[in-house]
Amino acid sequence: MHSIQSIIGDYKDFVSNLLMCLMEKNIEINNYQIDHLCYRTKTLDEYNSMKKNIMLFSKAYVENVHHGRPITKFILIKPLKYKNYSIPLIELPSPQKNIVYNSGLEHLEIVVGDNFNILKNKYKSIWTGSDDSGAYNQTIFIDFNEHKVKFHQYSLLEVLKLENRKFTKI
Repeated sequence: MHSIQSIIGDYKDFVSNLLMCLMEKNIEINNYQIDHLCYRTKTLDEYNSMKKNIMLFSKAYVENVHHGRPITKFILIKPLKYKNYSIPLIELPSPQKNIVYNSGLEHLEIVVGDNFNILKNKYKSIWTGSDDSGAYNQTIFIDFNEHKVKFHQYSLLEVLKLENRKFTKI
């Protein structure tokens, strides 16, 4: 059997590079958790293939429509490990019409809890943008070339529970 790394790529290098980018911007995240990694695909066929492959390493998943296209979130059997971080989820959005993404790991998301507004204001001059993805999923983010780091108040798992999304066990 393949490893999850053979499916999604060198996630340790991906996380390491983005954490280094945050350090260079003096954004302190030591007290926060990395909630999940996002893997983008170029085509719907690739999305369906990656979905099957990631499912082999997952104990449950939920697929819902977000921004007009399906997105699958996987709870991994074994969380991804990087230093002190344990990353329990992978998010796999299908491609959006008229937007082309490179295939591969695209962003990681960090949960900051009640410090969300403090963080938002403290670093407001360096944020690339924000996103309103519903009542429980406000996002601020910073781009680093074709990758980004997003910050949330709640974990993706908490958001899905608050939205009454039901996971399918594998």
